Amino acid sequence: MRIQYEGRDVTADVHIKSAQLMDYEGGRCDRAELRFVDPGRMWLRWGAKKGDTLQVSEGPCDTGKMWVDEIGYEAGVFRLGAVPVPPAMRQPETRAYERVRLSTLIAEVAERAGLKFALYGQEDDPLYERVEQDAESGIAFLARRCALERRAVKVVDGTIAVIFEPWAEARDPVREIALLDSTRFNAYSTSAGVYSGCRVLSRHGGEFHVPGKLGPVYTINAAKGGIGSVGSAEEAHRFAMGVLRGKNRWEHRMDLEIPLDTELASGSVVTARIEGAWGGEWIAGAVRHELPRGRTSLSLRRPLEGC
Repeated sequence: MRIQYEGRDVTADVHIKSAQLMDYEGGRCDRAELRFVDPGRMWLRWGAKKGDTLQVSEGPCDTGKMWVDEIGYEAGVFRLGAVPVPPAMRQPETRAYERVRLSTLIAEVAERAGLKFALYGQEDDPLYERVEQDAESGIAFLARRCALERRAVKVVDGTIAVIFEPWAEARDPVREIALLDSTRFNAYSTSAGVYSGCRVLSRHGGEFHVPGKLGPVYTINAAKGGIGSVGSAEEAHRFAMGVLRGKNRWEHRMDLEIPLDTELASGSVVTARIEGAWGGEWIAGAVRHELPRGRTSLSLRRPLEGC
């Protein structure tokens, strides 16, 4: 494992008790959490502070540049927590955009935060008549808007990655996992909070239903539910698909623990090898690497059908 703090390699200067690297496919920021013994109180004298930079790597797993957002010290143990979103992108802002495309929104948010951006699997570039950012941070605003278009937003090593989820879910599996060999394996399917369709209420209303799926229809008021203005019935239909995807994301879930596998990342497609309903393809919604312990924990979800 290699640890860089403020651009300096400090691997030899720390005695790690635990190191967890959390990787999420979207909706939450990735995170690194380190705990290490500090008998000489070097870190206390150094004056580590929030906003400093941290980077942790282990084999192919590399957090890229992160910013410290949590510092703690207790009984000789120093604790650091860091996220890949720079402080400037976490400050609330209020802005309005007219006749703007999604790619332009992404580019402008990235520029204000001093980041680059990359688009993956994009099928189109929606044009909006009006979009409002109302006292939201740049990352929250972008994540909300992109979720309506079925896109996940991640910040990785100075780049905003925007990923079209149906494209990501259609990729080939990168790993086969024998579930009975896992030290921890829990799985469930639920109907609670799962819907067969979504209806968007606005001046230009629209709805979407998953073909053949049974269950209630979720109804959301665009003005009160965080969507904002809707420019057309076609746009309302797209937004209904995005809202429904968010509601149904964890209808089928599996949590398991395997030996450390730093090649696995959030969004990876894996195949579960077991007979019955739990076999087949899954998406890694969250991955946690526990480095000294040598374990990887996965939270998997089924690819979403129809939306």
